[in-house]
Amino acid sequence: MAASSEMADRDLQTAIHEAGHAVVGRAFGVPCGEVTIEGETPDELGHSVMLDPRFHWERGDGAKRPIVEAFCIALYAGAEAERIILSTADVGESVDCERATACLAWLGLPGASYVGDDVFDRHEARLRAKARIAVIQHRAAIERVAAALVEHRTLSDDQADLLFRGTGLNPLTMGI
Repeated sequence: MAASSEMADRDLQTAIHEAGHAVVGRAFGVPCGEVTIEGETPDELGHSVMLDPRFHWERGDGAKRPIVEAFCIALYAGAEAERIILSTADVGESVDCERATACLAWLGLPGASYVGDDVFDRHEARLRAKARIAVIQHRAAIERVAAALVEHRTLSDDQADLLFRGTGLNPLTMGI
């Protein structure tokens, strides 16, 4: 019985984390796809598909900075959702932090000499604070998406969009 309870707790924590990415990404206009609590590898517990601007930004897409910052805020939102909604300090954020750091390094920050200097760290802290605020503002949507993830394990981009907008769970039973 304890193993079942641990699995349910892990599923909920993963669902909150991935829903944080999915909801905040959508709120900040990051192109988002499916979200799941099914890992593709033994080390992965789930993922939320978001277009990484390092690989998808092209001239004509607009300024890089707001796109990169929105993406990083969405990455930080997973761990922030765990901290705020589940009141836990034990969060899985290393991969997300690595991706955000790589994205910010690709962008280049005026005044930052290298990744991890004071300028870089302050900028990263500001983005993390914006992620915290976004999680608080969109908590109801994060909880809706997380509940659907616990029940269905994977949501298509259309299903996650409908839940983000507050349409409810009916589209899931309709096979969208």
